[in-house]
Amino acid sequence: MVYQWGTDSGQLPQERNHHALPAEPQVARDAPKVLPFKKVGFVEKLRSIVSKEALIAEGDRVLVAVSGGIDSVALLHGLYEVRSHISHELGVAHVNHGLRPKESERDERFVERLSKSLNLPFYVERVDVNQYARDHGLSIQHAARDLRYNSLFSVASNHNYNKIAVAHTLDDQVETFFLRVLKGTGLHGISSIPLKRGPIIRPLLFITRAEIEEYCVEKHIDYVEDSTNRTNKYERNYLRNSIIPLFFKINPKFKDKVAELLSDILKVNDMLDEKADKFLNDYLVSSKDSFLIEIGPFLALDSETRFRVLSKIGERFSPPLIIRRNHVKLIHRILHSKKPCLSVSLPQMILAKKTYGKLTFERVKAERVYEPFLKLEDGINHIPDLKITVKVKRFEKPSDFDPRTKDSMVAYLDGERAIDLKLRTFRHGDRFFPLGLDRPTKLKDFFIKNKVPRDRRRKVPIVISQDNIVWVIGLRIDDRYKVTDKTKVVVALEASYQDN
Repeated sequence: MVYQWGTDSGQLPQERNHHALPAEPQVARDAPKVLPFKKVGFVEKLRSIVSKEALIAEGDRVLVAVSGGIDSVALLHGLYEVRSHISHELGVAHVNHGLRPKESERDERFVERLSKSLNLPFYVERVDVNQYARDHGLSIQHAARDLRYNSLFSVASNHNYNKIAVAHTLDDQVETFFLRVLKGTGLHGISSIPLKRGPIIRPLLFITRAEIEEYCVEKHIDYVEDSTNRTNKYERNYLRNSIIPLFFKINPKFKDKVAELLSDILKVNDMLDEKADKFLNDYLVSSKDSFLIEIGPFLALDSETRFRVLSKIGERFSPPLIIRRNHVKLIHRILHSKKPCLSVSLPQMILAKKTYGKLTFERVKAERVYEPFLKLEDGINHIPDLKITVKVKRFEKPSDFDPRTKDSMVAYLDGERAIDLKLRTFRHGDRFFPLGLDRPTKLKDFFIKNKVPRDRRRKVPIVISQDNIVWVIGLRIDDRYKVTDKTKVVVALEASYQDN
């Protein structure tokens, strides 16, 4: 049963005296003096969730994120009590966002004293939310969230905690559900907050704020309150303070109904995620900051599974890329285009490229392209900018010499024609006579025909002689410079990439 206590009195709680813990419970003025009977207590319910969902195992080291507010303080006290049933170690982490100077310092002092009263390790991280928001073009709330989780992961890693407990409640779950519906979301997004993801666990996710308030009153647990929670400046606060109470009047159990709906959606999401995972297991080719899939099998999936596949690929980047529906539309647009090679830029310098039946996601890096002419001397020539080495050797042609080679990185040219050799990369308007053809071809068209990705074309090394292309390294020599029966001197070129 969910109980609604008087939270609309309009009275803002004052900062408490933290010289002694625990202090008098912080309760709204019209809270009932006699608590209603409940069948399952807060700690019993918390222990049941932790055990049933395997959130904490014997011997786990759990870092509890504590802001000082009622939810996180109740979580810390609850897990402290659960230790008598499931043995685990606790630590307390507090992130000081510095957004409310006086209150932020008060909150930090309070959490530190609370940690000491429970004889638990205390860790504090101070962050500059405003600067981070400006640097990354984010809202204050988004920036604060990023910094909070970054700080928690850092503390957990540095102090060997394998779990991070955060205090999202059923009320937060319901609020997030409505916010996502109002802003527009798909089946994946509407499932709301996950109970666990990686090291993050949310033991209070099926517990209401009313149950938490009741527990804090019973145990005389003190906490502090963010004064901005009572204002409707932020969307979540407006929803919490003005909209949700209307649903509660219609059906006092509506939060439970939303939770049941989310549970059903979660089951459907799990099935779709399994399909996406199987596809990735079968078709994903991964390398550092690059992921490739086959377009045909990808387009054969249903639209929702395709979205999951793209989302899971985005999550593999570090930092992760959150795939939005508008990103999916852009990607599908290039996939359904008749052009064989197209790309679309995504946030965080990530490029989605369609290249002849393959879709690649990679983080774009600024690479130098070697444009100046570099003279190739006889012997070994190192070209660091292109990470390539070219060996040049001249010799008289033996009578039985066969210029044919299966090695694309080796070329034999007529040494009397191929003189004054230099190296550069592709330039607009380049033409040459590919071996076997008696007419010039645009190098761009040659690249397209040979399926050279657009972003690689200006990085392909080209050997020239007196302004004429003689060898597109790794692809084709120029027909005019091939070794013939009349050739007396052969120039042998052998190229190798330094990272191969």
